[in-house]
Amino acid sequence: MARYRLYLQKLYIPLIKDAIAHGLYVIVRPPGVCPQDISVGDKYNRYLKGIWKTFAADEYIRQNSGIISIELANEPVRVHMGDGSNSDKALHDYFQPVVDEIREQGFKGIIWVPGAGYQSQYQDYVKNPITDSENNFSYAVHVYSGWYGNMTDKSYDHDTFIRNFKSQVPMVETKPIMVTEIDWSPEDPDKASEGHWNEWGQWTQPNLGSWATASTSKWGLAWKAVHDHFGNIGMTITHPQEYYDIDVYLKTGKVIPGFQNAKKHGLFEECCGYACMNWYKEWYLKQNTTGIKQLETQADVVSTLYYNIEGKEVEKPTAGVYIIKQLLSNGKIRSRKVFLK
Repeated sequence: MARYRLYLQKLYIPLIKDAIAHGLYVIVRPPGVCPQDISVGDKYNRYLKGIWKTFAADEYIRQNSGIISIELANEPVRVHMGDGSNSDKALHDYFQPVVDEIREQGFKGIIWVPGAGYQSQYQDYVKNPITDSENNFSYAVHVYSGWYGNMTDKSYDHDTFIRNFKSQVPMVETKPIMVTEIDWSPEDPDKASEGHWNEWGQWTQPNLGSWATASTSKWGLAWKAVHDHFGNIGMTITHPQEYYDIDVYLKTGKVIPGFQNAKKHGLFEECCGYACMNWYKEWYLKQNTTGIKQLETQADVVSTLYYNIEGKEVEKPTAGVYIIKQLLSNGKIRSRKVFLK
């Protein structure tokens, strides 16, 4: 735990501060990945309680709990009772004490609870629900092609995907859901003879740079139908380089979708980076014109900068979507998006 405390102060919190300074909300998950089999009260259960106790007790984290939220664990696969037996109580009994530990430290922000099956199976929480003294929790879900009833580019009926997702994540009808991992890109034509077995034992050919293999026009639009049907699902792309081209950003400051390598095959628009930049814009424009509400501060504004939707600095716009960044006298940066007709 001493090592975690060191990196919490030297690495994790500085990264969180930098993200907040750029106007982002931050979801934090613990270092590492769940072992394939975990049991109530086991070493990993104690590890999670210790990690989150330290994190939630930090003064900066507590003060910014309206912006920082916690994803309890990454990809539990099989969760058992303390004696190794299987039970529909296992998920609850494993994660309820972790939730309680976090609240005992005074952290009031959102807690995202994972399910089993690499974060795709949540049915047991219906009978044995998590309880929260702050009533400020929901569920973190992962979504990839081949999951939720083997939805793929070969099987992508929208209504079937909606039914399957509701069956495996039934609380989607009553609570907001955060998809903390999702990505896709088509098969790489240059590597048609290669492949590997994925986590469900399915043969998967190499794609253009994502974890999962699928196309926007098929599986991707089926997933968007799920998202739009329920209307309470957030989503973050699995890797930053899938959403935007990091090399181009570092060289020019311009934000463009990832998977530029797909253009030579005419598959760029089938990748998640291009799709999500357009979807996020679509969803944003459906909101009101005041943008994302930020916490107010009494500090004076020192300077104001304006950026277009691609992240390039511009003169103050008179129409369209743009981003305002203000440097405050207390050293903080306040950001918000604005849409002017």
